[in-house]
Amino acid sequence: MCNQNAKIVYNSIHIDKKSLLCEEKKDETPQGFPENHGPSFPNKKNKKRDAYRIVFSFTKQSRAIFIPHLGLMEVFSKALVRSGLPVHFTEGFNPLPAMDFAAPLSLGIASQEEIATIEMEEIVSPENFLAILNTCLPEGIRITRAELFVIPEGVKKYSSPALLWGSCYRIKGSSAEIFLPSKEDKKIKELAEKHPEKLLAIERIRTLAYNPQEKNLPSGFSGASYFTVYSELYKKWQES
Repeated sequence: MCNQNAKIVYNSIHIDKKSLLCEEKKDETPQGFPENHGPSFPNKKNKKRDAYRIVFSFTKQSRAIFIPHLGLMEVFSKALVRSGLPVHFTEGFNPLPAMDFAAPLSLGIASQEEIATIEMEEIVSPENFLAILNTCLPEGIRITRAELFVIPEGVKKYSSPALLWGSCYRIKGSSAEIFLPSKEDKKIKELAEKHPEKLLAIERIRTLAYNPQEKNLPSGFSGASYFTVYSELYKKWQES
């Protein structure tokens, strides 16, 4: 503007890396974790690289059940930036963490196991990932398990939505488990719409996957653990 000093507006991704650690962990870097860890941004000069993908599960409880799917993605994006973890970012004008979520969850439904994956710039132990990121997440969202998979350059990288088989639900107060393939997941939403009083009683127990390399799934197949499927797909490239 004329006759005024121009000021540069910084986006959150331009903050000094050293200031990105959550306050709770500024002086408590886990043992064995690099002191200079921090988010890494796209490097166009080094596009060819192995992928360091962390598959993790998390809960969605309490007030967090009212966070919509897009809002959940933003919650994790901001938490990852605050955490200072060496996250791999997408390229483009507005880089974002290279992250995906297996299956959206209807608003108002709780979950014991949601699944997501995040790509890192370097190897990060699952234990450190879980410990650091949990300090940056809001009430009701807690990472319960994480595993690292090294995917060599040239090997097909499967996103979590690409492996989705379906979900297992339970209505609180009942021991019966309801297994639904992803194409039939809308039945849960229809049940909630017909019986609003049951909405807060519905809970997703597990998010289930399948191995696309298996040509014929066994009869009565009702999904498998995402951690099991990722292990089957990439086990020969993991360190013993």
